[in-house]
Amino acid sequence: MVLASYEAQTKKYPQIRPFLSTRSGSSAVRRLAQTWSGDNRTEFADLRYCHNIGLTMSLSSLMFYGHDLGGFTGDMPSRELLLRWLQHGVFEPRFTVHSWNRDGSATMPWSYDDILPYVKNLFEERRSILPYIYSSAYFCTRDNIPLNAPAFLYNDDPKLKCDLPSMMLGRDVLVPFVFEEGSRKVNVYLPDGEIWYFGGTVYDGGQSVEVPLEPTDTVPYFIKGGCVFPQNNKFTVYPVKNGKFTSEFFDDDGESYAYKNGGCVLLEFSVKCTDTSVEVSYSNSGKMPIIPTIELTKNDKRKLIIK
Repeated sequence: MVLASYEAQTKKYPQIRPFLSTRSGSSAVRRLAQTWSGDNRTEFADLRYCHNIGLTMSLSSLMFYGHDLGGFTGDMPSRELLLRWLQHGVFEPRFTVHSWNRDGSATMPWSYDDILPYVKNLFEERRSILPYIYSSAYFCTRDNIPLNAPAFLYNDDPKLKCDLPSMMLGRDVLVPFVFEEGSRKVNVYLPDGEIWYFGGTVYDGGQSVEVPLEPTDTVPYFIKGGCVFPQNNKFTVYPVKNGKFTSEFFDDDGESYAYKNGGCVLLEFSVKCTDTSVEVSYSNSGKMPIIPTIELTKNDKRKLIIK
């Protein structure tokens, strides 16, 4: 069925990339469609369960996945549960609220008027990181690396376990979550051998950090040192202490196949870090023009040099 739909869309609109979403199929269905985890329940236990399911799907090549945020079936989720689901969904490839509640109601972002401001803030957080998600999705398909993954995929630190309340988004972002009803904080283990930026603080890897996280909060996340992070039309450099690194960014029109013939932005940043300066040069191998606005992460007192 997925293949039939894919062929019908490409036949009718040959210049436009098709969009399909399917709940079932072998891992080969990833060539044609995104998928989701199925009929999850409106329970905190299912929130944690789906976190693990999503990472397992990602590692099994179903990399463009998501969950029915809030839970698909059961009672209407509580305010707290709905917000916790949305906090997780901000960082999933598929961001969808979908339900069939036993009382006939439908879970919506506006199901509770009093939490709507917090829901809007989470939607805004999703919007702000879409350039990074979209760029990471391109490299996900190019390099066959999951968009979401447990941190042990990128790091040999033996303290990284399979059931941690966190996940990687792309190669550079580590996101913490709360899965227990009534909890207001989470302990996040930072992979060893890296430095991690969190707000205005820099942490060495190999330690756990306690992160306050209310249901009404947007989700604070850690950014790995050694990347250039796109957000809100700017590129922020998160440097290493000393040394060199490269970082890539992709964008295109979001609809056509023009990117296959160079109709895209494909930036490569080269960054050299010393005790006193951070030197950045970049090149664009795509045909779409771009002059990036580059800044250094706050509280780093080194001199930024752009070549």
